[in-house]
This record gives sequence, structure tokens and C-alpha cells, in this order.
Amino acid sequence: MLVDVALPLPLDKTFLYRVPSDLQSEIQWGIRVIVPFGAKKLYAGVVIDILDDEKVDNLDEFTNDIDEIKYILEILDDKPIINKQQWELYKWVAEYYLANIGDVLNNALPSGLKIQSETKYQLHPDIDLNNIQTEDENLIYETLLSKEFITNDDIQKLLSKKNIQKFIKSCIDKSIIYPSEECEEKFIPKNVKFISLSDDFIDSEDFNEITNKLEKKAPKQIDIILYLYQKRSQGQIKILKSELSDKFALSALQSLIKKGYVIETIETVSRIDNKISHFNEIEKITLSDIQKSAYNEIKGYISKNKHVLLYGVPGSGKTEIYSTLIQEYLDAGKQVLYLLPEISLTTYLVNRLQKYFGEKILVYHSRFNLHERVEIWNKLVDLWEQDDASCIIVGPRSALFLPFKNLGLIVVDEEHDPSYKQQDLNPRYHARDMSFILADNHNANLILGSATPSLESLYNAKIGKIGFVKIKERYSGIIPPLIEIVDMKSIMQQGNVRGHFSNTLLKAIDDEVKAGRQVLLFQNRRGYSSWMECRNCGYIFPCPHCDVNLTYHKNENLLKCHYCGYTIEVPTYCPKCKSNRLIFKGFGTERVETELQKYFPNYKIDRLDLDSTRRKHAFKEIIQKFELRETQILVGTQMISKGLDFSNIQLVGVLNADNLLVYPNFRVFEHAIQLLMQVAGRAGRRDVQGRVFIQTFSLNNPILPYIVNNNYDDFAENELKDRWQFKYPPYYRMIQIQLRHKNLDIVKVASDVLATKIKDILDNEYVKGPVEPVISKIRDYYYRQILIKIPRDSSLKIKKQQINEVVFYTLKRNKVWRSVLVDIDVDPV
Repeated sequence: MLVDVALPLPLDKTFLYRVPSDLQSEIQWGIRVIVPFGAKKLYAGVVIDILDDEKVDNLDEFTNDIDEIKYILEILDDKPIINKQQWELYKWVAEYYLANIGDVLNNALPSGLKIQSETKYQLHPDIDLNNIQTEDENLIYETLLSKEFITNDDIQKLLSKKNIQKFIKSCIDKSIIYPSEECEEKFIPKNVKFISLSDDFIDSEDFNEITNKLEKKAPKQIDIILYLYQKRSQGQIKILKSELSDKFALSALQSLIKKGYVIETIETVSRIDNKISHFNEIEKITLSDIQKSAYNEIKGYISKNKHVLLYGVPGSGKTEIYSTLIQEYLDAGKQVLYLLPEISLTTYLVNRLQKYFGEKILVYHSRFNLHERVEIWNKLVDLWEQDDASCIIVGPRSALFLPFKNLGLIVVDEEHDPSYKQQDLNPRYHARDMSFILADNHNANLILGSATPSLESLYNAKIGKIGFVKIKERYSGIIPPLIEIVDMKSIMQQGNVRGHFSNTLLKAIDDEVKAGRQVLLFQNRRGYSSWMECRNCGYIFPCPHCDVNLTYHKNENLLKCHYCGYTIEVPTYCPKCKSNRLIFKGFGTERVETELQKYFPNYKIDRLDLDSTRRKHAFKEIIQKFELRETQILVGTQMISKGLDFSNIQLVGVLNADNLLVYPNFRVFEHAIQLLMQVAGRAGRRDVQGRVFIQTFSLNNPILPYIVNNNYDDFAENELKDRWQFKYPPYYRMIQIQLRHKNLDIVKVASDVLATKIKDILDNEYVKGPVEPVISKIRDYYYRQILIKIPRDSSLKIKKQQINEVVFYTLKRNKVWRSVLVDIDVDPV
């Protein structure tokens, strides 16, 4: 028997393995198996095909000797962990985004399901002590006399050396040690101890006599028995041992266990049951007339099996419409996937959805530990065997890879958000686009929702590819916020400014807080200052590994690189001219918070950004404090712009609109207006019209008139005309090829040659570059980019195949350029 196995490694193909006769009855499609790969390593792969006789007969076309095919070593699962619909989705991702199928599988599986062997070293049974000639060799020998084995990490620590491979090889050659490979499951079920009263003890004729004796001689023991008896009468048969240990003496409990009066049991429990709060009463969803109209339009498209774009202004109540639809799918026994652009938003949204759906919700994201993610994955797998598999799965883009059954609806909330695109790792997929394929694979319906839809989605609606439903009014007819542009250049000339605040904004903040309301302030840059500069010679402190300046973080008193993590203490003098006249330039959220504390020392101020939310529950804590009105002013990056619905905010301030337009990207206007309109939409979401102050040094900013007039439609129409004129998406497809190498000359020559060869096979007009990106060096790697535009009437599949072949034959077969790392990004954002 032969099986085809996919490995979660950066490989572009799957691999054949033989199945030993004693394992053939247990082999199944979709289970994990341990297989040898390469010279020594062992990995857990997934069986994605079991070859029948016909397939085996055809193997002669590509293998000369089937006997050379390796055996699988172990079966890990008694049932599949992925299904065939998942595998079809994974293959589509690999093909469309020009990624290795191994990278897709590695991205899809939670880390707890991926296993790689670790090399362990033991003393050689035929060791000759005369071969031990150095202190390091003797140290290894002495260590292994008291330990069964040691690992590479152990050897590095023992010898205080990083490069140990030559030393290890020498020890193996001298028969001092020998290596072996061992695999261990990362996922460990959670076992807890329970205590309960023994039935034999309770039913015993001597029960009263025993308890009377304990009351006199062992009062601590009788206290435990009475406590357990009381809980038992209330229907709680068993109690966590940890709970009893907190209340009573452990020695008394152990004595009762020895006497057989109470029983200790160990049970496997779920780690994820306590992730969801429990509500005693489920709220009923009530839609306004406008929401009902939008809901009926969506239902009309669904009846025609058409996916839908729901375009609703901020505060129009899109979540309630989603929830009404979700209830219908749950009632039909179907699953619902609710996608969010940010992990941090899941807690906030889940708290809202729980009021409607109670315990039907599962949450999946990377901030859960590996055990929790595996339990959620396994819970969905277990639902395959149940008649009612209905549930709501809430999560960011990684939730698309989960093992669904009977998926009925996908909601992509804030579908315009760039966070749906995976940009730093392969595969570089876009969750919104991938949702279409997932929905079609399951015959499910898809709803894209946004107050500022992406131009791609608006275009797809315009050409009739998807349905289009628009809500023009806020819930209950609330008036959109009044937006005021603050001319910072003029105000600074007049002296009406303090720090980075206009006096107008500071007065408005003070008035709001004094009126008992809260304020949101937006600055899309974290840290204290953007850079540190010498006043004497103009020197700016750079990152030695990246082409960026170091950012000052005041709380830690450090200069940090936000790309590679390089950190130094704040210098006291300039390394170039030795002057101590150093100043901080630019500002981030940390500096805004500091200035506010100076201006308003009696107000409670908090900050919401990447730095303040690194702890697991930090985001939830900050939002809860704001919802409970314990915080009066909240400063944040774009994290405050997405999906948050606060009732007590009438004022929003944007401290610097200009830094949103400094990136040389064709989407810069689209992303900037979406972000600013989303931020503005947090103001006045209840009874009173809100106000938004946008500070800018550039009154001729082309997007400001659209924002002031709350006119995203005209912006989109004009921007689409420009995209057509300059051959950009959605009218043209784009592929970006990024090359990187630690040698600048190598990456320059390789990118020049590759661009020339691509131009030879494609129309020269549609191939741009190679060019240096804005940040041309990151983590000591030099970067070059080639941009390819492909007309929509061309075959994208054929063009991608041609590009892939040129990359392979140009770089991978050249000894010098083989070390150049290449990232291909289809549909970059």
C-alpha cells in the first residue's frame, strides 16, 4: 500500500510513502502519520491520498524502483484531522498565490498538530575512553553519565558555544556519542483532579458513627465531608481538588482519600469552555425598518445564490443584520464563520454576539496557546460526526483554514481592511478573496460588510459579480458627525498651539470631559518620538540592520527599531560630532498620552496600541475600562477605528492626518480615507451629533473634502477612473516579486536579469522595475522589487505559470543567485 503525504515544510509537492502491513488496516485519508524525510529527520505529515492498484501501476512513469520508497513509521490519529474540502481550499491557495503547498499546510495547521523530531544524543555503547581527548569531550561524557540523553540546546549551554556541529560530528565519529531522532506530541490534554464522596461511605450503615468520631477526633476532616455533602445535595457531585485545597488543609483531604471516605479521580477537561462568558438570558434581535429593508434585499440575493456586499455607513447597525441572518443558519443546523480584521476585535465582538447566541460561539486566533488552538480544531472535527454541527466561529484570517462541516454563511466584516492580507509570510493570501472560494466549496453564502468598501468590492458589485445592498442612514436616523478641519500651519503661526494640539482641540476635549463624556484621539504611529536627532550636525540615529530610524519609547527609555527589534539605550551624545544637544522629533501615541497627562493631570487617560496590548488580555482590559467610563480619554492607533461602538463619545480628534499620505502606494488615498472615515464614525453613535477635529498641515489634501462632506461614493467613483487610466486594480491584476539578499551587488544583478527575462515573455509595458522599495534594507537583507500588471482579459493562470518558471530557471538553477530569497505576492495591497 502506498500513500501520498503532505508535509508542513516549504516544499512545492507531496511525497509517496509505503504503509507497513501491520498499519494498513488503520490508514485513513486526512490523518497524520510520522514519516522519515531527508537523511535523518522525522515529521508528522497528512495523508492526502491512498493509492489504489491502478494508481500504483502507473507509478512506473515517475519512479524506477518502488522498493526505494520509505515507510511511514507511525499513525498518530484514529480519525482525520482535515477533510477533502479543506484540502481543495489549500491547493487553491497554493496555486493562486504561487505558494508551496507545504507552506499552506504549515500556515493552516495549529502548531500543536505539527511535529518535528528532535535529535538526542546518548553515550555510545562501545565507547573507548581513550578517544576522549579534550575538556569539551570530557564534559559531554561526564554529563551523560548522569543523564540519559542531551540535545543540541543542552550542548550549546554546556560548552557556551553557538556553532557546535563540527564538535558533535567529531564526537559521533569517535564513537563517544550516537544520535537518535525522537518525536513528541506538542498537544497535551488538560487533566484535572476531582474529589467526591464515596457512595459506599454514604450508603454505609456506619456513616453516622464514622462522622461522629471524625467530628471529635478530626474536625478538619469532618469539615471537608460536610462541605462535599452540602454540594452533593445541591447537585454538584464532584468538586475540583484545587478548590478544596484553597479552603481546607491538604493533609486532612489526603487522609480522607486513604480511608476511602472520598474518592480522587482524574478527568480530561476542555480549556476552551471558560473562554466564553455565560448569559442567563438571550436577547432578541430587533431590526429597524431600514435594517429590515436591507435584510430583505440580502435575502433576495441569497435566494439567487449570489454573494453580497453590504455597504452601510458607520453606526447603521450592520452587526444586527448579520446576527439576524446568523440565527437562521444556526436554526438550520449550519455553521457560520465571522471574520474580523484584527485579533483584538474578537473579544469585543464576541461579547456582543453572546447576548444573542450564548454558548454557540467558538473563538480561534493566534493569541490562544497551542493547546487551546488544538482543542478548538478538534472540537470542530468532532462536530463532523454530530447531526447538529451548528456554531459560530469568530476569528481573524487564520480561521479560514479550520475544519468546517456544513458551513452555511461567511461574514467578512470591515472587508476593506488591509489586515486581511497576509504580507510577511507565505502564502500571501487575502482572506476576503479566499472567502469566495471557501464559500463556493461549501455551497455557502458570503456577505462582505463595510462602511467604506474596497474599490475591488465596489467594482465587483458594479459589474454584477456580487449583490449590492446599501444603508445610507445611521441607526435611528442619527445625524453623521460634524467634521472640522484644523489648519495647523496657520494656527502655529498664530501661536494657538500647545505641543501637538491646537488650542481648539484642547478646549473641546476639556469641555467634553467636564460634561461627563469621553474622548477618542487618533494618532497612527506608536512610540514617543519618530526619531532622535542631533541639533548640532543633524545626525539621526538609524537602525544598523534596517533602512529606518530608531523610534524613541519613553516608558522604557529605549530607542527601538519597529522592523527588526534592535534596541539601544538612549544615547547621551552624538556619535558623529560628540555634541550632547540631542532632541526628539515626530510624535507617536506614547507622546500624545504624556502631553495629555501634563495638560489634564486630573483626567484618566489610557492608550490603545500594539505596545500597550502585548499582554494576552490587555486589549480587553483597556476596552472594559473605557466602556465602564473609568477612562475619560483614550489615545490610540488604527486599533480604535475598527468595529468599536461606544455610547458616550461625541468627540473624536485626529492629531495628524498628513502621515497617512506619505507612502508611495497607489492605494494610499483609498486606505487613508477609509481609516479617517472609520475613526470619524466612532463619534456621536447615539442621540446627539458628534464632532470630529482633523489636524493637518496640508489643506490641499485631496481626500479632505470627501471626508468633510461624508462622501465616500464620489471619492470611489473618481479613484476608479484614475485606476483605469493608470492600469491599476481592479481593472488590472498585479504581481509583485520581491528579491532579498545580504549582498547588495548580488541582489541588484539578480533582479536586473530576472526583470529582463520577465519582460521577454510578457509585454514590456506591464513590467516595472526592478526598483528599491521605500525601505530597502530590513534585518541586514537588501531588497529589490519588480511589479507586473496583467490585463483582466489575459489568462492570469498562464501568466503566473510563466512567471514561476522564469523565477525558477533564472535564480534557482544559478549557483550564485540560488541564495537570493524570492517572495511572490499576488494581488499586493
